[in-house]
Amino acid sequence: MSTSSQPVSRSASNSSEDSVVVENHMPFSRWFREIGWRHVVGVIALVFAAFPVLYVISAFSTPWARWHPPG
Repeated sequence: MSTSSQPVSRSASNSSEDSVVVENHMPFSRWFREIGWRHVVGVIALVFAAFPVLYVISAFSTPWARWHPPG
């Protein structure tokens, strides 16, 4: 489904003064049901993927971990 704007002519002539741009707006509830839930899933996936990276960076940046290796 496309949400592009299309000019609508008020008369039979093709002059630019007679055309009006109509914007197609989708209600929020419909947008969320069709498209928005993907944004929520994407944000959850990013947080899930970023957690191990942030954990490794924070563990590496701890001074105790650098000077006292395990074992």
